[in-house]
Amino acid sequence: MIILNSKCTILQECVLQPGNHAFDTLTIQSGGKLLLKGDVDRTRKTTIQAQTIVIHPGGEIKAEANGYYTDGPGSGGSSGYGGSFGGKGGKVTESSYLYGDILHPLDYGSAGYGATSVSGGLGGSQIEIRVSDVLQNDGLIDVSGKGGVSSTQGGGSGGSIYVEAGSVRGFGQFLAKGGTSKVGGGGGGRVAFSTLDNIDETFNGLISVNGGHGDGQSGGSGE
Repeated sequence: MIILNSKCTILQECVLQPGNHAFDTLTIQSGGKLLLKGDVDRTRKTTIQAQTIVIHPGGEIKAEANGYYTDGPGSGGSSGYGGSFGGKGGKVTESSYLYGDILHPLDYGSAGYGATSVSGGLGGSQIEIRVSDVLQNDGLIDVSGKGGVSSTQGGGSGGSIYVEAGSVRGFGQFLAKGGTSKVGGGGGGRVAFSTLDNIDETFNGLISVNGGHGDGQSGGSGE
């Protein structure tokens, strides 16, 4: 990572701790990865503020499986259940497992049944991005949940991406997908935008809050 007068360029893998991080400009080059550490207590959040953010093709902001890793508000409570958040986990029938703000999501994703910190089924993390001018995403921003690995372990739910910007442009990806599972897939997370421009006209990439595939039942898409 190179920081010059609050101008930050990410050239390789770099870990970002929870907290509020402010830059004039943030550029993530191809091969650069800004890894969101997340908070073990799931209380502190990660916010990035900048005038301009540019993520080049092959550049990433990633926080896959850094959410809840043993529980969470939407944790799968029975064998094989996927974690829920914006969408219900596979095999989950109660909507009470859904949580968080649809318009301004900041929560971590929940773990699937049987998840641990060293195995599968962990929930996705969260990221809040505030850009006064342009967020150019030609790469990847990913807070998806992790897949379950055993015959009883549910997939983790996706996490949260919230973007406030003048304009969001590019052809990259915003992902908050649920993890896969041999039983119940994880529910999708939440992705929301508050922009001055119409994002449907300026962004030509992929926004996905799909639930993870489950052999028993797939997770529901996030809202």
